[in-house]
Amino acid sequence: MRAPTTSFEDVKLIIEQESGCKMEDLFLSFEEKPIASASLGQVHKARLKTTGELVAVKVQHRWIKENVNGDLTMIQFGVDIAKAIFPNFKYGWLADEFKTRLPRELDFGIEAENAKRCAEIFSGNKKVSVPKVYNEYTQKRMLVMSYESGFSVARVKDMHA
Repeated sequence: MRAPTTSFEDVKLIIEQESGCKMEDLFLSFEEKPIASASLGQVHKARLKTTGELVAVKVQHRWIKENVNGDLTMIQFGVDIAKAIFPNFKYGWLADEFKTRLPRELDFGIEAENAKRCAEIFSGNKKVSVPKVYNEYTQKRMLVMSYESGFSVARVKDMHA
């Protein structure tokens, strides 16, 4: 199953909303087609206007922000129904967990801090490469990091080569 993608127009809109700048003021070039996509966002290759460095720009899918409150309400509704129908339902904590965890998962600033922490932890390990985070570009719905070439974690055999 392939993850959904966001149109380039929406990607540009989110970047400009998050940064407060025109996209062309941030990037010399920006590949319209994403190099990866997942449930929360997608990644594009770009070049920084200030330095010309090749970067990976992760942008949150537009519909995530628009739908998250409704999704949390539906989860709570489902839990409430389950508790009403099944007196021994033991997963009432689930809705509260989503309410706490989901906003943190959607904040790419927190992801940036985690990446920096990982870089510190693995700083002495030559087998692990953690992309550099560009704080000046990173926002809640946009994460800019150095571009690192590699391969999908689904290619397990390649990891052991």
